[in-house]
Amino acid sequence: MLNENDIVEKLTEHLRNIGFQIIQSLDTKSKGVDIIADNGKHRYFIEAKGETSSKEHTARYGKAFDSKQIFNHIAKAIIASMKIISSKPAGK
Repeated sequence: MLNENDIVEKLTEHLRNIGFQIIQSLDTKSKGVDIIADNGKHRYFIEAKGETSSKEHTARYGKAFDSKQIFNHIAKAIIASMKIISSKPAGK
């Protein structure tokens, strides 16, 4: 079961392998866009989500998120994406 840190690690590795430069890669202890990647033609701002808690000391560690938690995490990712989009000039 992959947590958010695992997703960020695997996705940044994949993006590097296909020619992207990783501008930013954050873990769950950091605030901001999880991954910013650029290949000279495209710049991606990625909000990663895992399928379980990344914090070993929590009751949710290693347990799959239930449907309410999934809804909450997806909603937060959409809001984060909208904030990024609204902060960029149109067409950029």
